Amino acid sequence: MNISENLPLVSVIIPVYNVEDYLSECIESVLNQSYENLEVIVINDGSTDNSGGIINKYRDSDERIVAIVQTNKGIAETRNVGIDHATGEYIYFLDSDDKIALNMFEVLIPQMQSKNLEIIHFNAEAFSDEGLSFDKTQYIRKEREQDLNSLKAFLETEQYSCSVCLYITKRKLLLSNKQRFLTGILHEDEDYTFRLMASTNKQMFTEDVMFYRRYREGSIMTLSRSLRNIQGYYKVFTSLANFYETKKINDKRLKSHVTMFFLHSLRLAIQLNQLHFIHRNTINDFKIVCKFVKKKHIICALMPRVLASKLSK
Repeated sequence: MNISENLPLVSVIIPVYNVEDYLSECIESVLNQSYENLEVIVINDGSTDNSGGIINKYRDSDERIVAIVQTNKGIAETRNVGIDHATGEYIYFLDSDDKIALNMFEVLIPQMQSKNLEIIHFNAEAFSDEGLSFDKTQYIRKEREQDLNSLKAFLETEQYSCSVCLYITKRKLLLSNKQRFLTGILHEDEDYTFRLMASTNKQMFTEDVMFYRRYREGSIMTLSRSLRNIQGYYKVFTSLANFYETKKINDKRLKSHVTMFFLHSLRLAIQLNQLHFIHRNTINDFKIVCKFVKKKHIICALMPRVLASKLSK
């Protein structure tokens, strides 16, 4: 397909940190798109391997590459830098060890235009070239009779996914909501995606598989749980709880989802013998915790198998 210049520019933001073995496959899945009107913002987040050299090679051969070098700041701050540099009408975030279908933007951007969408969600498949055990279909979601055009609809039909690699966004939506990633924590996608999806009903889901998630040793997806996970879940809880209150949202399903992050943090703290973290922080955040966390939630946190069913009642 020959893409003319009258089609909208898409900004693809790729944070990079020490992925020399996978980076070329990732970048080429973008540069070889049938949709050519792209701005590919590749940010070297202080890599110590040959990732920088690989980025420079593609920058020198394709003018669509915007190469940025910085000291290591982490993926959240790096994505924020990408947002600041993006000029496209649409924005897509891609992790540097993953890849996308070569017709992704050709298929999805016209749908966003014709239906006046601000977000379009799609499916993914997991893969590994290291022989790791995983569920290939874990990211597959099925369309339901109910239109998936709101955060509540995604949550009610259990089709919600927080991964920013599973949707394309209109840049104007990010700017109007001053959308930023929480920095210095894990699980930043949970905060970012909830806020974004809560801000618009101009969204839809397609069953098309457009994203391919790589499972590999040493990635965030395969690391063991630690205090950083407890801290991340707790920070997401307080951030979204304050967002819920500030925006005067009144929805039981959305409130339950926010509460889940406190319970994730609490359960992990119990498992890892880190309850002092929960104790110290709930004292500081006593008012907001009391608004969201009830006795039944604490009981559910101690009984993980009944967590979902209890919260839905």
